[in-house]
Amino acid sequence: MFSPVNISGLMRLRHTTSMLVPVSLKMGIVDPLTSAMKVYDAAKVVSFPPQMRPILNRNFRLECKIQGFPVPRVYWLVDGIPVEEFSLNDTRFVVSDNADGLPDAVFHIRDVEWGDDHVVTCTAENADGADRTTTRLAVRGESC
Repeated sequence: MFSPVNISGLMRLRHTTSMLVPVSLKMGIVDPLTSAMKVYDAAKVVSFPPQMRPILNRNFRLECKIQGFPVPRVYWLVDGIPVEEFSLNDTRFVVSDNADGLPDAVFHIRDVEWGDDHVVTCTAENADGADRTTTRLAVRGESC
C-alpha cells in the first residue's frame, strides 16, 4: 500500500521502491490498484472588498468565486446567521447557482432597503480545508 509523505514540494511515495513526484497542490494520494494519483487542493475564496454599496430599491448580487478540489461547497452567512435561516424572516435574501452550475455560489437581495446594512460572509469548504471572505453592506441612495 502507498502512503504519502510531503517532502518540500515533492511527494515521496513509499512502496517497494521510492520515486519522487512533483506536486504543486497540497495533498495527493495514490490509488494502489491503478497507481493513479488523486490530488486534493484546499478550498480558496477570492476576497470581497471590505465594503460594498448596494443601491436602494435595486437588486443586489454577490458571487463567491472559489477554487479547490474536490469542488468546495459554498455557505453564506448574513450577520453571522446562515442565509437559509435569515431568509425565513426576509424572503428577499436568496442564494442561487452561478453560471457554471456551482450550487449556492451567488447571494441575492431583491429590492434593497435602507435596513440592509448587513455583514455578508461566503465560506467555501471541501475535504482539504475551508476559506471565507466577508464584506459589509452599506446601502446608498439611487443618486449617490
